[in-house]
Amino acid sequence: MIRVSRLADYAVVLATKMAILPNGSYATEHLSDLTGIPFSTTSKILTKLVHAKLVVSKRGIRGGYSLSRSAKDISVGHVISAIDGKVALTLCVENNDEKSSTCNLIGLCPSQANWKKINDEIELTLNNIKLSEMVDNTNKIFIDSNFVKSTSKVGVKQ
Repeated sequence: MIRVSRLADYAVVLATKMAILPNGSYATEHLSDLTGIPFSTTSKILTKLVHAKLVVSKRGIRGGYSLSRSAKDISVGHVISAIDGKVALTLCVENNDEKSSTCNLIGLCPSQANWKKINDEIELTLNNIKLSEMVDNTNKIFIDSNFVKSTSKVGVKQ
């Protein structure tokens, strides 16, 4: 089974949630409440996204987290890579060099070239899907109206 890690999946959820209200600043606790992702996990993910320069952190009364640039300029691939590292379906794709590979079949395997091709296509697809596309326009109005009402209570400053 090929699967994105739970942390990477949660990171895409958090980044997509921030893309809904792009000028907002989100408190960790509020993002945790909005998404159902545990506070400690949300905090850990946001720290990684800040280190990857996908999210910025502001301190103070108007502080919180926000996307570092437009959701049209951040791909799902960027978010996943910030959490899990480079996409690699097999060991030979992960270390595409005989000296550093941990795969014992690196020079003998007839499918290595095809795994690289498959991996490259998946990586290309993830990098072509932007956070702005992850925001479902049909639900955006409903989410925004409820979200803006809840932001006056805690967590998000516009």
